[in-house]
Amino acid sequence: MEQPLYLQRLVQEDWRMTCRRNRFCFYCWLSFCDHCCKEHWDHHHPEEGLPRVATVGSKDDFFFFFFFFFFFFFFFFFFFVSDRASCVSSYSRSQVELLAENPAVLARYPVGTEYDWEGIQRLRGDEQTNWILLRPWVPPMYGRKKDFSSCVDCHQRIKKPTNALYCCTMCKLNQVQEEDQGRDMVEALATGDYSTQALLHDNFCVLCTSSFSSDCCTYHMELHHPDVEDIGVWLVLIEVVYVDGWAAVAPSELVSENVLAGVQVLQVQADDETVLYPLRRTVAAAVDRLGHVPGWHGCGAPSCHEMIPAQALFCCLRCKAAVHWAA
Repeated sequence: MEQPLYLQRLVQEDWRMTCRRNRFCFYCWLSFCDHCCKEHWDHHHPEEGLPRVATVGSKDDFFFFFFFFFFFFFFFFFFFVSDRASCVSSYSRSQVELLAENPAVLARYPVGTEYDWEGIQRLRGDEQTNWILLRPWVPPMYGRKKDFSSCVDCHQRIKKPTNALYCCTMCKLNQVQEEDQGRDMVEALATGDYSTQALLHDNFCVLCTSSFSSDCCTYHMELHHPDVEDIGVWLVLIEVVYVDGWAAVAPSELVSENVLAGVQVLQVQADDETVLYPLRRTVAAAVDRLGHVPGWHGCGAPSCHEMIPAQALFCCLRCKAAVHWAA
């Protein structure tokens, strides 16, 4: 039985995947995930010209990226647009790394804000790179006292030889209050939320046919689909909840009870008595119940060993789709 494309994508989606905020937009002054908010600049700031977005990540994330990035762009600019290379400095895209969970910006990128970065210490990272901390950090520095100077704002150590007065960007922002060009953007960058907390995908868009976290794309309908906003969120977005190791949905106009028929009932929410049906497991079952259990039987999907109540045919919509939708 053939189903709409969005339902096929809904059951194929890997609901075990999580995201984290790995981008920072200087116009929104917010961090977001590039998976959850694809083409952020085009949708959120279509009239603003060149993107002003910083990339956030860990050291491991950037080892391969840096190699590919520099090789490709060196080749491209040298052979094709060497006469326009000066334009790169005005493109406000910087690389940001988490140095021991402390965000830092790669010193070779001026961030495109024309902010005066002088006086802020540089830290040596991997691959002979220099980094500028965004917020104060107490690094494990060893040596004699005379080998260090002190930050004029937070009094943290700054390793010599250096002429730096500030250990990080935030300390310079605190001490130098003049309205430098780009100050507001740099302040937003320094105070951004770069938490490594995993974000669950709690929405599925039938127009994008992909899932996302509402924490990273709060105004998805208004900004990504403004032309269809008047038809109602309930006809575009499917809310997904996580219960006892399952990603689940409630019956709706997009996922009807007929589509969910035969799938085990997962839970009845106490607040509004909404019935939930699982899409698929997100974590392994705590107990392997392959043996005989009174009132229970195996899921109807040949490759699934999940035990379910006798009145149900399938443990989740994914298993039902594997049997009936493929036919």
